[in-house]
Amino acid sequence: MTQFRALPVWRGDAFLLRSQRGTYLFDGGDLAGGLPRMLRERRVGNLRAAVCTFPSPDRLGGILELLADGYPVRECWLPARLGVLEGMARSFNGDWPGWFSLFNAPVPRDFRPPEPTVSDSRVGAAMLMTLAAAGCPGEPLPVPSAGPEACVAELFEGLVLRAAARRGERGAARALQRLGKDLSKAGGFREQALLCCSLLLDHAGAGRAGDADARVVKGLTLAAMTAVLTTGTPRVRYFRRSHGPQYHLIPRHPVMCLNGTETDLREPAPPADPEHLYREAGKLFGNGRGLVFQHGDGRCGTLFCSNSRLLFAGTENGIPLRRPTVITAPGQGAVSLEEAYARIRSDAPEKDFWVRAHYSHARKVSEAYKQLPNRFCLSNPAFRSMQEVVLEFDGDRWHRRAGKFCTCK
Repeated sequence: MTQFRALPVWRGDAFLLRSQRGTYLFDGGDLAGGLPRMLRERRVGNLRAAVCTFPSPDRLGGILELLADGYPVRECWLPARLGVLEGMARSFNGDWPGWFSLFNAPVPRDFRPPEPTVSDSRVGAAMLMTLAAAGCPGEPLPVPSAGPEACVAELFEGLVLRAAARRGERGAARALQRLGKDLSKAGGFREQALLCCSLLLDHAGAGRAGDADARVVKGLTLAAMTAVLTTGTPRVRYFRRSHGPQYHLIPRHPVMCLNGTETDLREPAPPADPEHLYREAGKLFGNGRGLVFQHGDGRCGTLFCSNSRLLFAGTENGIPLRRPTVITAPGQGAVSLEEAYARIRSDAPEKDFWVRAHYSHARKVSEAYKQLPNRFCLSNPAFRSMQEVVLEFDGDRWHRRAGKFCTCK
C-alpha cells in the first residue's frame, strides 16, 4: 500500500512517501526542526532517497540535519547549484580585495585564506565559509591559516566574537571559544565546521529582509554545510534545472524529475571572479526555480511541485495526471504561483488530493487552490494549529487517515 505523509516541521515542511519500492523524503523543513526524531517516532527506517527540491533553509535544512545525525539515507538528491558553488569556491581566482569590496569591508591584515584544491572536500567547505564570513560585518576576523582545520577553527572563534558583540554576551563568547578549541584539538573538523555554519546562518538571518549580502552569505553557507555532510556516504545525485520538460525515470527509481537532469559535477570549474561568484550565490534562492518530481507505480501517483511556476510544462500540454494523484501545492499554496495550477491537467480531479504546507496562518492563499475539490493544510486556518496529513492508496483511490480538510476561504 502506498502512503503519503505531510509532516509540519519547524519553519517548513517535509513530505514522506512510502511504497513497495522504498521510502522517499521530499524536503525536510529547517535546521534543528527535529526531523530525525519525527521519523524515528513514525518508525521510518532506511530512506531510499532524501530529495531537496529547492536549496532554501526551510527545505534543505532538515535533510542536512538527517545527514548530521547519521540517519540511514541511501541516496541524496540535491539541486546542482549547491555543488556548483563549491566548485566555484575551489576555483576562486584569488581576488580577495575585490571580494571584500563587494561587502564594503576591508581585507584583514595578513589575510591568508585556504589554498583551493580539487582533491580535498574540506578545503572547498573552508573556502565557502571564508567567503561567507567576509559578509559578516563586525570585529575584524582572525587571520585564517592555510590548512582547512586551522582555518575553520579560527573562523569559528572570530564569528563567536561577532555574534557575542551583536548580543552583548561576552561570557557566552568565551565559553564558545573554548568549545571551538576543544573540538579542534579533538580533530572535530566536521563538528566545528557545522557550528561555524550555524553562526553564519544566524548572522544572515539577522539581516534585513531582501538584503542581497545576507542572501549571498546564506547561499555560500548552505553549500558549505552540504560539502561537509555529503563527503563519503550517502551517494549524492545533483540535478540541474532545465527549461523544457524531462519525462525520464531516474535510474533504479520510480521517480522522474520533470524539469531537471542529473549532472556530473566532478569536472573542475573554470576560474571564478568575485562578481560571478557573488551573483551565483545570491541566485540560489530565486523564486520559481524549484525542481519538480513525480512518483508513480501504475495505479497512483504523487507530484511534488516545490516553488516552481511549472513554466517548463507549457500552456497547451501541461503536466498530465492519468491516475489518482497527491499534489503538493506550488509554492505551498501562495498567490505568487497562481499561474502554475492551470498547467496541471487531471483526468479525474475528484480523485486527486492537494496539500498546502505552510507554517504561517497569515499567508495569502491562491484562489486556484481554494477551488480544488480535495485539499489539506498543515497549518489549518480554522483550527489555528499544526497538523500532520496522512493519506493511503487502497488500489482504487486515496483515503484520509489523519488531517482535516482545508478551510481556506
